[in-house]
Amino acid sequence: MSKNPTEKHSTARAAKQFKRRMLLKSGAALAALTPVVPLYVKNAFAASSGQVNVLMWGEYLPDSVVADFKAKTGITINHTKIGDNGEIISKMKAGGGAGYDLASPTNMRALQWENLGVLAPFDMKRIPNISNVNPGMVAVGERDWNFGGKGSHWVPQLWGTESISWRTDKWSPNGLPSFGDIWEPDPAISGAFMMGRTYSMMTGCGIWMHHQGKMDFWSSYKDEATMRKNWEIITEYCISKKGNLVKFWSGGDPQKQGFTSDGVVVGQTWDGPIVSMMKA
Repeated sequence: MSKNPTEKHSTARAAKQFKRRMLLKSGAALAALTPVVPLYVKNAFAASSGQVNVLMWGEYLPDSVVADFKAKTGITINHTKIGDNGEIISKMKAGGGAGYDLASPTNMRALQWENLGVLAPFDMKRIPNISNVNPGMVAVGERDWNFGGKGSHWVPQLWGTESISWRTDKWSPNGLPSFGDIWEPDPAISGAFMMGRTYSMMTGCGIWMHHQGKMDFWSSYKDEATMRKNWEIITEYCISKKGNLVKFWSGGDPQKQGFTSDGVVVGQTWDGPIVSMMKA
């Protein structure tokens, strides 16, 4: 989530008011100076070391942010890169949270984290810039991550999207590929050619079917019976097209590998890994 100019100036002024030890002990070591970081790890104070250990997605903490943060605070960010939510939980469970100050799971994973006992609530008074964040996103932490009534254990950092990505040198049909082109390719494309993540790729298929008039996909959320009916149709269709599939991905690097070495032509992917490939 990008900052507006007013927020940037406000953040710079706030940075001067924090001493290094105070900043790290505040539970908002990154939140004060960069986009807000989701989870504060209970058993990991790094105040005396001049370092903060962050468990975060590989694409979501650019080198420029790390350098700017150190220039303004003197604190070194040690970034442990992860590729999926399961990897975050595995690393946290392995050491009971020790070794990390901040972690960054996806917002809908609250139930998986609540009983781990490795998180501490944020002191929201020390994150004044939270007022600049979409209230609906902030409410997710207040509602779903308020473990034991002790306050939010999660604050929004940024959001990502899934989109359609493709090899411009391999995609021959006119125009941009759609959610449907993953499943119904141009006849010029033969053999396995696509990749995606199971549940979101199938959701994309349902949205495409909706716009083709084959189902009312959004009615799935009305009740369980309708959900089951629609998803049976989606599942049956996707199985019939499994020959198109090169791979399922589970993180950023597998998406890149799909296009560079696995023969993928088009896929439903995260935006970050693909944008980084475009800029490489």
